[in-house]
Amino acid sequence: MVADQRHRHSAIRAIRAIPIWIACLIVVVLAGILTIWMLLSYPLIESRADRFAYRELRIGMEIAEAEKIFGRQPEYSCHFKSHTVYYFLDRSQQYEENVASLADKERFPDRVESKEDLPDVYAAIQFLVDDDGSIIAYTMISEELHIHTTLGDYDGARLAELPNEFLESLSESGE
Repeated sequence: MVADQRHRHSAIRAIRAIPIWIACLIVVVLAGILTIWMLLSYPLIESRADRFAYRELRIGMEIAEAEKIFGRQPEYSCHFKSHTVYYFLDRSQQYEENVASLADKERFPDRVESKEDLPDVYAAIQFLVDDDGSIIAYTMISEELHIHTTLGDYDGARLAELPNEFLESLSESGE
């Protein structure tokens, strides 16, 4: 027991023997590492927030509700037939680059005539919205294995992969 007390006292003396400037240096270095880690992980946190928001989406939901869930308006939209396709860009490290590319009207036109012409932006969340503002199909490009629609789920990772029969059903039903 006496040996244990001596050992504890020697450990306390060793800690007290560290010069204060070394202790301050250790604290500053640890704070710097923590700051760098937080700055580098911020885009990942933002991206995760978009992915959590994606899970809240439902067919029939109004686009205004989706904007509330994501906390912003879509970064891009284009007309496709009698519908509108909206894009929420993934807020990851390439977010600024993707937003800047939206100025390229050849790649991001205001209107597309065929589903194959719909712009493809990795990890963007795509919505097909009817005239009433209701979501009738959505997916996350290259991150999702299904396109969720009013007629059920289809295999695919972008609205351009929707089967023609789904698009034809929209024309027939007036959606």
